[in-house]
Amino acid sequence: MSKEPFLEPGSIAALEFEAVLEHVARHAGGALGAEVVRAARPRADREEVEVSLGEAREALERLAAGEEDLLVGSGDPRAALDRLSKGDRALEPTEILSLGDFLESAESARRELGALAARYPRLALRASGIPDVADLRARLRRSVRADGSVPDGASPRLARIRSAISRVEQEIASKLESVLARPAVRRHLQSPVPVRRDGRALLAVRSTALGRVRGLLHERSGSGATAFLEPEELVEPGNRLADLRTRESREVAAVLLDVTRTLVARQRDLAEVRARIGALDAADAKARWGRETGGTIPAIAEGRGLELRRARHPLLLEGARVRGAVPSDVVVPIDLRVGDGFDLLLLTGPNTGGKTVALKTAGILVLLALSGFPVPAAEGARVPRYDAFFVDIGDEQEIAQSLSTFSSHLRRILPALDRSTERSLVLLDELGSGTDPVEGAALARAILDHLLARRASVIATTHLGPLKTFAALHPSAENASVEFDVETLRPTFRVRLGIAGESNAIRIAERLGLPAPLVSRAMESVEAETHPLEGALRQVDERRREAEDARERVHRMEDEAGRLAEDLATREKEIDRARDRLEVTADAVLGESFRRAKRVLAEEVRRALAGTGPIEARLDRLRERVEEALGETPLRERRLEFFRNLRRGDLVLVRSLRRRVPVRKIEIDRARLSVSLGSVRLEIVFDDVVWPEPIAGDAPERRGGER
Repeated sequence: MSKEPFLEPGSIAALEFEAVLEHVARHAGGALGAEVVRAARPRADREEVEVSLGEAREALERLAAGEEDLLVGSGDPRAALDRLSKGDRALEPTEILSLGDFLESAESARRELGALAARYPRLALRASGIPDVADLRARLRRSVRADGSVPDGASPRLARIRSAISRVEQEIASKLESVLARPAVRRHLQSPVPVRRDGRALLAVRSTALGRVRGLLHERSGSGATAFLEPEELVEPGNRLADLRTRESREVAAVLLDVTRTLVARQRDLAEVRARIGALDAADAKARWGRETGGTIPAIAEGRGLELRRARHPLLLEGARVRGAVPSDVVVPIDLRVGDGFDLLLLTGPNTGGKTVALKTAGILVLLALSGFPVPAAEGARVPRYDAFFVDIGDEQEIAQSLSTFSSHLRRILPALDRSTERSLVLLDELGSGTDPVEGAALARAILDHLLARRASVIATTHLGPLKTFAALHPSAENASVEFDVETLRPTFRVRLGIAGESNAIRIAERLGLPAPLVSRAMESVEAETHPLEGALRQVDERRREAEDARERVHRMEDEAGRLAEDLATREKEIDRARDRLEVTADAVLGESFRRAKRVLAEEVRRALAGTGPIEARLDRLRERVEEALGETPLRERRLEFFRNLRRGDLVLVRSLRRRVPVRKIEIDRARLSVSLGSVRLEIVFDDVVWPEPIAGDAPERRGGER
């Protein structure tokens, strides 16, 4: 039995884990996959987690490869399977049909994934364990048609009964036709069309004619004007038909019961199919959700280091999608890490929601990763195998238990103080709040000291200044801040590691219109009460912030330089390929040209040797013919044709520049072109210009039309 990490009651709700699972479940192809997703919980067994993540990774690869959905038509077999486990009655035809569809989908999944085992080994292994139920599926198909009826061939007895029914129905039809042919009967009918009541053929006879048409009265119309009679000739065959119908119903029930008993005997196989199809469908659901949220597969770390890069909260992504916004435009990614180099990450800054979002993002992504789900973060996410989670998020008073905000916080923190270990993750929101700030800060320091002594990984948020100093001085702690834009009075949600955040309360009050004298008085009071060490730490943070900004600018410049270098390398490769193609073409054309010249030369040499007259005249003739042959080579003709067809604005490839440039002017007689290189105008000889070839980033169409 797999082991689940300890979860303090309320942790799942505080991190809104089930709400995220519901979003994932909506991507399942069937009810079984959705059921598996909703039941997911974090696991402490590394192998179990990695199997689940591996299946999700391969499902993502299948999506990227455009593979078809494996479980189309699997339907919802849960009602039928649950009915079998109870064994209280035979299955209905519709339930048998749903099981048939389910088993057919399972066989298809096993077959298709088996053929792709080299590409998707984990999914293929999961599918390979699906029991062979071909015989069972065939039995279901023989027992119930697609329209829900039981076919004659479901049992020999049923076939005989239905054959007898057919013969009796033909007998009744023949006798009914004979009765309706009698004039003495037709004249007393309200309608010449017989009606059916409980499988019997009845005549609509005027009530005033009762006694004139012999038969058994079954009923009267509401007005009493019409009586419905069964002609006496039809009573006996009608009785036989009714008996046969009863026997048919009993035999159909016997067939369904027999099928149900067969299924009950195979419940173990059916349970295995259910579990494996549910797992495969859940992997597909994770993949579809992961693709929608830009998710990646995290690494499960043996160490204690949690690292999330460009992480986004899945519920924020869903909210953006519902509003029609582009999630990447409105959900700010954050970077968080703890447990590697320091065990406490203290998030500080204004009390505006940004810190809590960061805290919840870390918590929900850890739960998702250890439950085998992709996480909305960049490649390289690393999550340790935590054995316990302790979460205190939210500052609501618990009125039902007569607890204040402070008491409510403390009640949720106490289990972490007692049970946390070096494999635990503790998330604390607004630590030290809800009471006197001085006492709250003192209690918070004591709590953090205790947790750090137990080597638990702690992410905490606060707006208490003394805790920033604590984090700055403790060797196992690190400050971080969530940026706040004082101009817009809104958080940017950007997390900055190593820099303590400021409350900005006075600056916010100033922006909101607090009179200047009051702002100055408040600033003087803060400066007077600020401990010298806090002021020094603030200066250090300012220097670190400046250094971080400079480093980020350098990183952006490096990234841009890298992109430009890649673009340049790509262009150079395209030009080299174009040059190679041109050289091959030119070699071929020149070869043909020289072959023509050689033929002309050989012919003229023979004429010169065989001719008469001065040798000088014959050599001049030979030279003229060779020059004429070379002047009419295909290469030259093609180049002249190319230059004649050029227009102003066309792009040409200049070999010496290794660039494609637009033509400004063509001078055929001078064999020159004027081209533009940026704002510079250059004159290029024809021989430096070659046929243009497509180069990435250039538009192939003409941009002008003048000579």
